[in-house]
Amino acid sequence: MVKWQKLINALGKPENSEEFFILKESIGEKPKLSETPIEYNDPNSTKYYEFFKNGILINFRHNKLTQIHLYLINDDDYLQYHDELPSGINPSYDKNRITNLLGLPVNDGGGYPDKLLGYINKWIAYYIDDSYSLRFEFNQKDRLSAVTLTTLPI
Repeated sequence: MVKWQKLINALGKPENSEEFFILKESIGEKPKLSETPIEYNDPNSTKYYEFFKNGILINFRHNKLTQIHLYLINDDDYLQYHDELPSGINPSYDKNRITNLLGLPVNDGGGYPDKLLGYINKWIAYYIDDSYSLRFEFNQKDRLSAVTLTTLPI
């Protein structure tokens, strides 16, 4: 089982850190590894750890874990993340219930169609303890569909 604190502990840590090793072990799935394609000419390439069966995508930039994306509904090749979320939140929560629990977000957006990307889901974001951001994403049915943790500054 992936405990929320293991996700938090690994944020900002290097790929070879004990915290990331503990997180990978708790996920219990061999990840698919990939990197930003070289033709993108990105000098700060991103390395991806994809845990499809557990609904987790982890990004490293500059050899630091910068983002953890949790899929709360099946999405493309990812199955639903079923482990712990912060503050007792669960996938049945809607935007109002989360804002009642956590207060006003520091930022929000989405909820519109984009000609290039398709529908952009609604989202709200919070800064937690000045150490990371927590973003909640909602699909077109206003169902909580993803949670993303990102190191600060973003």
